[in-house]
Amino acid sequence: RIELELVLSHYERNSEGHAAAEFLISNMLYHSAMVSKELDQYNQELMSVNLDSRNSIDDCRRLYDSLARTHVCLAQNIRIVPDVQHITADYLIAHIDTALAVWHRSPWAQHLSFDEFCEYLLPYRIGREPLETWMPPLYEKYAHRIEWLLMRDNWRNSTFYACLYLNDQLKKKGFHVEDFCQWAIDFPPSVLETLRMASCRDYAASAAFVFRACGIPVSIDYVIQWPFRSQNHTWNSVYSDEGFWYPFMGGESNPDRVPKPNTRKGKVYRKTFAYQKSSLFHDNQKYGELLPPTLNTPFIKDVSSLYFTPHDVIVRLSEKPHHDTRYVYLCVFDNQEWVPIHWTKHRSGKATFTSIEHNVVYYPMYYSTDGLQPAANPFLL
Repeated sequence: RIELELVLSHYERNSEGHAAAEFLISNMLYHSAMVSKELDQYNQELMSVNLDSRNSIDDCRRLYDSLARTHVCLAQNIRIVPDVQHITADYLIAHIDTALAVWHRSPWAQHLSFDEFCEYLLPYRIGREPLETWMPPLYEKYAHRIEWLLMRDNWRNSTFYACLYLNDQLKKKGFHVEDFCQWAIDFPPSVLETLRMASCRDYAASAAFVFRACGIPVSIDYVIQWPFRSQNHTWNSVYSDEGFWYPFMGGESNPDRVPKPNTRKGKVYRKTFAYQKSSLFHDNQKYGELLPPTLNTPFIKDVSSLYFTPHDVIVRLSEKPHHDTRYVYLCVFDNQEWVPIHWTKHRSGKATFTSIEHNVVYYPMYYSTDGLQPAANPFLL
């Protein structure tokens, strides 16, 4: 409390800084870091593998596997450290000052409203990575690589082209998208910068740190589960000065209005820093029901309408839940089991699901301590 009050006092005569501090603090409650001595050691050893230029992708894969065997108990020793209990005033003030300076000097962020700045440039973290001071070093490393755009009349203020050419710089790192990590951990920017191979989620986070440090507003969007095959996917999207969102994959594919054409998504979500009152997590605060892990977060925003023509469907429920529950979930198949990707409340034996995609098979289901159970027949929209 004392540290956070110091931040607000620091900006007492700076309305813009004070508003930025209020945004971060008011949305800080459920943000946290994963920390442990073992995790620090693992990250350091991982960086040593990545920074050795003699290692090929095959060498990295082999050495990553070796590290995983060495740190077999890594996940058991990790502590979750809430930001509201541990973040310092010095860290927060320095980050806010840097983010505001980046916003004001960047020709590719002048179209942002203050609220958009707060969500797409200001956040000091993306996941539950250990806190680092990342904006100044990433700005120094990358910003000069796209300064030549300022000399081109047709590109100097184009957020789209700034994103495209900065992404070309990231491609030179030779990313290899492959999920090597068996633990659900978030890497800090210093580790992400060195990774030779990682999951799409890691590369999306890495790109978000770099682009935001250079004053280019980007988001992290994702599908919880592909509706036509196994696995999920995470990518970036840039908010252009024309008011359009252009999806891209950091270090892999450049921004485009039509990402993965003819690929069904079912539902698309955006990872936010701001607490979302439209989330299942928030709605459930009144009830305390058991929630499926895929939807149990307050930092999730439905952006399906940006990716496909959304449809609303009313389903008549043919089954009753084994346990009292207010929620019905829409699930898709991952080749082994059904995965919840959407939720609603049931009323009078019906459930209305909003903004879903056509040509997808969905299964309405309940969720409880017994797991998933049918609420109605599967249907093809």
